[in-house]
Amino acid sequence: MFIKCNDAELIGLFESKPILVSSEEAGMFIYSKQDNKGMKLVLSFSVYERKCTISLGLGESTALEMPFKDVAELSVYNDSLRIHQNQSEKDCVIHFKPHFFINFETNKRISSTVKEIDKKEYITIGGARITKK
Repeated sequence: MFIKCNDAELIGLFESKPILVSSEEAGMFIYSKQDNKGMKLVLSFSVYERKCTISLGLGESTALEMPFKDVAELSVYNDSLRIHQNQSEKDCVIHFKPHFFINFETNKRISSTVKEIDKKEYITIGGARITKK
């Protein structure tokens, strides 16, 4: 297993190529970006270990560091980075504009599955058919 991500989208979002921690084959990368207020966001991740860390700071000081395990996907949309972890109901979303901010949003994959279950009269779990009341 590995983290699914699009290198070109990450380069576009961070507006620079990543720093390779080792060789490219090792799959360990660091992306960083500084906003117009001097805040610096750093994303480091290991594709094959499925781990990543987000650091946010000002100058050389780190104000926030968030590690993530069992990361399935890093996706980019509308000047935002979404970190999706397996078995997590919420994704971490880092917005880049107008300034950096981080929030957690309901995972669309899980919420759509729950909505589909809600529409059914019964669900099947482990071969057993369970009728909803």
